[in-house]
Amino acid sequence: MIDFSQIAENVQDFLSERKKAVLISAILVLFFCAALIVLSFAPQSKKNEIEPYRAEPFIANQELLLPQGPSVPQSYSVGRQNAEGWDENEIERWLTRPDADAVEKLSSANDAMISEITGAAP
Repeated sequence: MIDFSQIAENVQDFLSERKKAVLISAILVLFFCAALIVLSFAPQSKKNEIEPYRAEPFIANQELLLPQGPSVPQSYSVGRQNAEGWDENEIERWLTRPDADAVEKLSSANDAMISEITGAAP
């Protein structure tokens, strides 16, 4: 027959000799049980159907925020509404037609840069 008193005595001896191992095992078992309880009561997330992407048309009608600092002058302004073309007043105000002297200076500056880059290459 099974002697339960002998088994109980063996268990008591085991527990008294290895207290650290028993304590660590008990803590691990408690954490495992707590995790099982949390997972069993946690709400199951339902997978929501993903709606197809709809691209909204971009309308640039909000004011731009300019960065503050020395890199952007205070008189600098930008606009978001672009016209199809310039009228005569805007052409006179913003367009500068170069004269022959300015075109010649630009041409000679470009030639000098090309000569410096290519050097004595054939």
